[in-house]
Amino acid sequence: MEVTGYMRSATSLRILVEVAADFGLTPEECLASTGIGYDRLIDPESKIPRSSELQAVDNVIAKIPKTACLGVSVGRRMHVNVFGIWGFAILSCPTVRDAVVIAKNYNRVSLLLADFDLAETGDRARLPLRVEMMSEEQQHYIIERFAAVNMNFFEAMIDKHHFEDFAFEVPDTDKGYLGAVSKKLGIRTIGGQDGYSLSYPRSLLDVRLPKSDPTTLRYCLQQCEALAKHSKEDNTWHQKVRRVILEDLHAVWSLGDVASELSLTERTLRRRLTEEGTSFRQLYSDVRLTLAYELLTKVGLNVDTVAWRVGYHETSSFARAFAKKYGLPPGQVRR
Repeated sequence: MEVTGYMRSATSLRILVEVAADFGLTPEECLASTGIGYDRLIDPESKIPRSSELQAVDNVIAKIPKTACLGVSVGRRMHVNVFGIWGFAILSCPTVRDAVVIAKNYNRVSLLLADFDLAETGDRARLPLRVEMMSEEQQHYIIERFAAVNMNFFEAMIDKHHFEDFAFEVPDTDKGYLGAVSKKLGIRTIGGQDGYSLSYPRSLLDVRLPKSDPTTLRYCLQQCEALAKHSKEDNTWHQKVRRVILEDLHAVWSLGDVASELSLTERTLRRRLTEEGTSFRQLYSDVRLTLAYELLTKVGLNVDTVAWRVGYHETSSFARAFAKKYGLPPGQVRR
């Protein structure tokens, strides 16, 4: 397996191997084809490629039933202290909303396996995970683990009476699986949804956190910035793709066009973006809509002009995409 520049702490892979042992799997079975030895996992300074961790996930989920909810078991063992400075930053935030934003902005220095968003619709807040390019089995593991880790943090931040209206939302309709994951997570699970997310009342975002400390938060964010810089994010493939797109937003970019600009084959670029937990389609949309938000809120351009600036030929198409991402139409955001 190709080793990319996207390196991460071995901690979560070590926890996966420990949980797999409960199902009778040996470290060798878990780590087959990863290029990683168990001795590397017990070294606290060890870094591994994300692709190796995903290979280990494939190895384990192939040998245990889906209803075992492997991701929940692993996530529940990933307590707040496991996440180091990223975790302390989240606990030190003034509100739940601040905690979610900080977690999202510095996801790169966490142990999470995919990016996530904050979506606010009606009276619900959702944390949808970007797992479109993963296999179905990997999607289950990653979102289960994500939900379990979130519950660990919420339990450390707020009173448990808030958890009554939490929901784990998944596309699955298998009642056996839905019941198993709901029991393990301790919150209701809703099947038949369009994607994977954790949701809760929108009002919870404004709940103040008892461990808020501006001095600690400032220090933690400085350390997160240093870690992000050290990780050389600008050398990741998704950042390279972003730079190519930003050079000419008016062009209609395809995966093949960008791959050619980066002197890669289309297949290789697709694989490398998948290993970094994203896709060309997701990146293309995010680059344009993020810039659009800045132009609307900080520059004050009108909606038609912004749509044109970020490469949309039809304002209606831009408005639909913008509202899907931010939960509000662009005209309302501008006002």
